[in-house]
Amino acid sequence: MVEQVDGAVHLHGLSCIVECKDTGEPTRIEAIAKLRNQLLRRPAGASQTILLWDGDEIAYLLARGDFAPALLEKYRRSVETGLPIFDIRQEVA
Repeated sequence: MVEQVDGAVHLHGLSCIVECKDTGEPTRIEAIAKLRNQLLRRPAGASQTILLWDGDEIAYLLARGDFAPALLEKYRRSVETGLPIFDIRQEVA
């Protein structure tokens, strides 16, 4: 079985699968559960952390032109708090 994902990002030893949903509604839990299942099929050494981004964060970072510090900060916050959501606009100025 071949999985289809939107992309992958490799940064400073952190490897991430990218999955995007373009909706006007909040993402349904089924989409997140599907992503979790995809992560569970990865090698044991791969992170299974899910980071959630919203459109406003993406627009903010597109305007800045640099996602790398935001990705690392969002991941760090998730490791520390156990939560998948942190509005990166609060930290990256």
